[in-house]
Amino acid sequence: MNSSLLSNRQPKSIEQSILDAKQKQISNEELLVRILTTDFYLLCDKKVLNTKEIMLPLCIKINGQNYVCVFTKENWAKQYFNQEAIMIKLQSKKTLKLIPNNYGLIINPNQDASVKFTDFGIQNIIKDFL
Repeated sequence: MNSSLLSNRQPKSIEQSILDAKQKQISNEELLVRILTTDFYLLCDKKVLNTKEIMLPLCIKINGQNYVCVFTKENWAKQYFNQEAIMIKLQSKKTLKLIPNNYGLIINPNQDASVKFTDFGIQNIIKDFL
């Protein structure tokens, strides 16, 4: 069987889907559907998680916008790991519902296969898809 036919039948990784969307090879809607079926790795403060039963994930601020950082590969998350952190694997839909109203989302920060959504983008995704 032709190997190109086989590769077309195999589902793409989420990372490849992000890269394809950046190159306009797939639509943003296709990417969003793919994201909504993905698991994320989050790094959270172990002390806060253990004592308050809440998550305090890795966050950054860009141009005044706060973002929660999540990863699609465990080894990409591990580069930010320290003794005070714990790694959690969550379905993307659950993750999106946990993001505070004034926070956006960055998937795979500092990677080529990275995408970000503002706080308004996250709220629209929740309203329209969840």
